[in-house]
Amino acid sequence: MKFAPVALSEAKGKILGHNIAGANGQRLFRKGKPLTDEDLENLRALGRITVYVAEIESDDVDENKAARRVAATECTCHL
Repeated sequence: MKFAPVALSEAKGKILGHNIAGANGQRLFRKGKPLTDEDLENLRALGRITVYVAEIESDDVDENKAARRVAATECTCHL
């Protein structure tokens, strides 16, 4: 997975790389959220021109699929 700042004009559909607070200090966006047009307008209203995003690379496994794989694996260790 690659993390990098991108211009809001290029951020639609990308995965937010960190939490973002609104003007009141409350969390407005949670990391991991795919960004929508509405999200980008809200970010512009906060004065943002870029946002830090995570871009999944071709050999990455998404978080939910990875969690299912781990859960399905039997522990072979002996404590």
